[in-house]
Amino acid sequence: MSQDSNIGSPTVNPKVALYSFHPFTDSEFAAVAKACEEDASSPYNGANKDFVATAPKPHFLNSDAKVENVIAYHRDMVKSSTDGTASYDPNYFIIVKTPEWKRRAYWWSP
Repeated sequence: MSQDSNIGSPTVNPKVALYSFHPFTDSEFAAVAKACEEDASSPYNGANKDFVATAPKPHFLNSDAKVENVIAYHRDMVKSSTDGTASYDPNYFIIVKTPEWKRRAYWWSP
């Protein structure tokens, strides 16, 4: 009988990167991340916590505030992320467009 070498090894789930088109403070952005996690957590996904992380370049402001720019940055960031810091999911991320994000949320999934 062979033993599976992955038994007992913790799995590292990639983070969902958080971006914005508004210059939130660090504490405001942390509150956004927490709210996103609370809204997405359910018994069906194991009540996961700590799966949303601020992206290395989180704010895209003024003329840079385009979804296409975030997508391009996210793809490049995921490809070049070899420094051992947070691992980001290549397919999922969150963009907060306005300070009224909670009332005017947009959801999109590929």
